[in-house]
Amino acid sequence: MDMVLEVIARRHGSRLAIDVSEQLIHERLRSRNDQQRMTLARRLGTHNRRLVEAVALMERHLETPLGLSDIARRSGVSQRQLQRLFEQHLATSPRRWYLALRLGRAQHLLTETDMDVLSIGLACGFTSGPSFSRAFQHYGTREARRGAGE
Repeated sequence: MDMVLEVIARRHGSRLAIDVSEQLIHERLRSRNDQQRMTLARRLGTHNRRLVEAVALMERHLETPLGLSDIARRSGVSQRQLQRLFEQHLATSPRRWYLALRLGRAQHLLTETDMDVLSIGLACGFTSGPSFSRAFQHYGTREARRGAGE
């Protein structure tokens, strides 16, 4: 959307680009140097810095997953407190959240690259093809049910 708005601004002026942006309910015209993704706190819907730090750690360690005790320690909370934060703010456990992150990344790699399945599994922190296959099958089933209104 930013690219289209930039083209409109170049060809027809920034006033028209702003009007189009407003019609599309796009908050503002961003420059090419602006961050385009929402901040992690905004994506999570919380400003709890310990939870945001825990999720950031998970996102940075998909290929070589950290243990939950390590994530808790690095986030400055106990493992039990980490569990409560995830339940309270994200309605899931840290383990499930982390697995969903890894499998979401795997799904992206499966559809957007020509990597083989074993390489994708390894890139997402699975130690073998069968463990990746089992986890991904279960993930796909759950995602399909969720999409069907679960």
